Order: sequence, then C-alpha cells, then structure tokens
Amino acid sequence: MKVRSRRWPMSRKMIEVSVQPEVLRWARESSGSSIEEAAGRIGTSPALFARLERETPKLRLSQLRILADYYKRPLAAFLLSEPPDEPRPPEDFRMLPGQHRVLERETRLAIRKASRLRSVASEIMKNLGRDSSPKIESARLSDDPGEIAARERQALGVPIATQFNWTDERQAYRTWRRAVEERNILVFQIHLPLEDARGFSLSEGEPFAIAVSSSDAVHARIFTLFHEFAHLLLRRPAVCLPGKESKSKTSEAAVERWCNRFAGELLVPDSELRAILGKYPAVLETNVSETLAATSRRFRVSEHVALWRMRELELISKALFSHEMSRLQRLNKIRRKGGGGQFSASGKVLGENGRLFTSLVLEARGRNVVSYAEVVDYLSLRLKYLPEIQSSLATVAA
Repeated sequence: MKVRSRRWPMSRKMIEVSVQPEVLRWARESSGSSIEEAAGRIGTSPALFARLERETPKLRLSQLRILADYYKRPLAAFLLSEPPDEPRPPEDFRMLPGQHRVLERETRLAIRKASRLRSVASEIMKNLGRDSSPKIESARLSDDPGEIAARERQALGVPIATQFNWTDERQAYRTWRRAVEERNILVFQIHLPLEDARGFSLSEGEPFAIAVSSSDAVHARIFTLFHEFAHLLLRRPAVCLPGKESKSKTSEAAVERWCNRFAGELLVPDSELRAILGKYPAVLETNVSETLAATSRRFRVSEHVALWRMRELELISKALFSHEMSRLQRLNKIRRKGGGGQFSASGKVLGENGRLFTSLVLEARGRNVVSYAEVVDYLSLRLKYLPEIQSSLATVAA
C-alpha cells in the first residue's frame, strides 16, 4: 500500500504577528538598544528594521520572542495598541558639560528593574497597611549642605564613635545602608557600567529608592549612597557619577556640587577632621600620602573623599591637593575593582535587594499577600534558599 505523505500545519516559527510601529520603537528605545543591535538579533538589516518601526510590521513569532528576551519585556508587550505609561526615568546628572550622552543599555535596564521593584514594594506596603512615605525631611539648594548633613547624620543615629570602631569598609557600608533603609528608603545594589553611572535615585512615588553599583569599590558605594540620599532630600532624583565636579553654571551642576558636599560632610564631619588633622599642618604637607591612608581608614571612606575634605577645610594647599589627586587617579586605574567575594544565597539576595525590600516580600508571603512564584520573581531566588534568608533576617533583627 502506498503511503501518502502527511502535510503538517505551518510551523510555529512561521506564525506572523502584527505589531504597532510605535510599540516596537518604544520597546527598543526603553531598553537602550540601538537599531543596529536589534536588527542583528533577528537577522535583518538596520535599514529594514528602521522601516519596521515606521510602518505596521508583521514579525515572525520567533523573532518577537528573541526581541522580548533581549529587551527584557514580556512577549505580550508587543501586542499593546500603544506604548504604556511608565514612570519617568530619573534626570541625567552625569557631569559632561556640553556633551549629550545616552545611557547605556545596561544602565537603562537597571533603572527599569529598580523602578519595578519600587512599584512592587509600594503595592505590598499598601496591602500590608504599611506607611510608604520616607522618614526624611526635605532640603533646598539654597540650604548649607554642611548644616543639612549634620542634621541628617544625627537623624540616622550613627555616632562618630561607632564609625571609628568599624573594622572595615564592608561593615561601614552595611551599617550606613541599614540606617538609610530604616528611614523607609529602599536601597538596591545593581550592576552598573562604572563609566556610565555609579548610582541613581527614584522618587516618582513612594517609597523612595536608591540604587548603587555592585561593580564599584565598597567605599565608593558608601559615598554614592549618600550622594543619592542628598538627591532625595532635594527631591531631584537623578542618574549620577558621584564625586565628579564641574564648574558649569547649569542647575544640574549646582545640584551635583551640593550633593557631593553633603555626602562628604556627612561621612567626614568638619569638627572631627579638624580635631584629628588640624593640629599637625606640617605633618600634612610632608607626609600627606600616609595621612590620607590613615584618614581613609579612620572614617572608612575612600582616599579621594578624604583628600577632598582636607582641601575643603584648607588643611592642605591647592598645589598639594592637585598633586595627590593625580597620584590617586593613576592608582585608581590600576587597582580599582568592585564586587568580589563569595556570598551565600542569603547574602546575595540581601545584598542585591536590601533588607527592607526582602523583609517586605517575605512578610507579604507570610500573610498570603503574594504567592511563592512572586517571591521567586521579586527576589530572584530559588525557593530552597528561602529558610536561609528568613534565618538571616531574623538573626539581624534579634
């Protein structure tokens, strides 16, 4: 008997889907991807992809899956009739006067992730009956940053004696981070390309949030934490490269200078630095490198911050400041590195999400506000590590 060949239905790969061109363009631009990158992903030319974003294209389902994965969007996003309303990204305060810079794709995705987690926290707080407002006062650009730093340092409840007793910068960072979280501010740690951004802040809705780069050195994260904290005080959320100074007269440059001064004076108070170094001006001029290292260890800040504070208080000359800053910048290119270390599952989750966000999600699960699947999604963990994380939180709270 002759066997007839069987015609199978059209392969799933050949299913075509109509996408609104503005939705296709929104999905790409919001991910920070270029037309060339997107076109390469689905094996087409940049010219053709640009045309797809102007017309009503039909793309194969397989191509949309690739784009959804690359843009970090659900596949259903391409079925929208128009781009959705999303929170505005923070202002770009990176110090490059006269130049226009586009945020790198990785930075855009980090901002999207933090914005989503902030929205999740807001919804959980609402469902748990928790107050989501930040426990911080506001500040104005006309305020003296040193006075505001003294006010906020007292409110944070970290005495100078405690700061001087920290064993290393990791203990310093953990303590400062927890103090900020206790003010009802989420603190995330996300990978950011250091040449593009070192941190950002979010205040489009409550709770407020800060993100610092996990790629950065620990003492640099401490400075970024309080630089972004200053942005929240001013109610001027931003994407930043903290520590960079500009003589530009733009309002953005003025805000960055204010935030740098605030962070420096909070971490290295005038009175304490003068008390330690002010008595020995001759030693400073002759052994500034050793003094810088000792001051950095004493306050658990970077040598860059220690040097800036010495100059601001006129404890060293301008010429010596310039010489030492050049030396530190050369060293920084050689030895700068962040992250590092091996962490347990709970350490990784708490490090990335912070104790405030993690505890909110676990409390919501305990009260059946969220599912286990949502816990896995929000905290990026495997369920088998949940008891370890709960134990870690309980140990710290005890």
